Amino acid sequence: MDYDISKPGWFRQARAFQDTIGFVSNFPLAYAYALFMALSGHVIGRNASIRYAQKIYPNHYICLVGSSGIHHKSTAIGLSLEAMGNERLGDYPPLRSLTTSQGLLMAMSNTGGQGLVVLDELATMTAKRKQDFASDLLATIVLLYGCPPVAGTYTRHDPIEVY
Repeated sequence: MDYDISKPGWFRQARAFQDTIGFVSNFPLAYAYALFMALSGHVIGRNASIRYAQKIYPNHYICLVGSSGIHHKSTAIGLSLEAMGNERLGDYPPLRSLTTSQGLLMAMSNTGGQGLVVLDELATMTAKRKQDFASDLLATIVLLYGCPPVAGTYTRHDPIEVY
């Protein structure tokens, strides 16, 4: 399904989502909006797209930036996942750790090519790219952002393909 880019989008729905979870804590409402967009894109998956030079899917990488213990990033993430409900996230549970590109692709192959990675600290993932076994992790994440038809690791003994 193509979405006409001239339409107003989901701002009203995102605002309702903010109103639902925003009163619980004092995290910035921008967090709720960003998380709404990420979770909506995750639920929709490749079932909707915008035609531009190529198909653009509702795929988002969100990084919540704020002071530790003050901006309540983990609280916003937890409330957003809870608001989505287990029935929506049940088939595609969030990945709570990311070590190698092979691990990411394996997890995505078990969930129909979708993945929702939730990390409390971005530094834990970026530090791994300095280690030899995870040196291609960042490149794989960048590749997957474009939602290619097929992605994988093509090793002789244990190839992984995600469609």
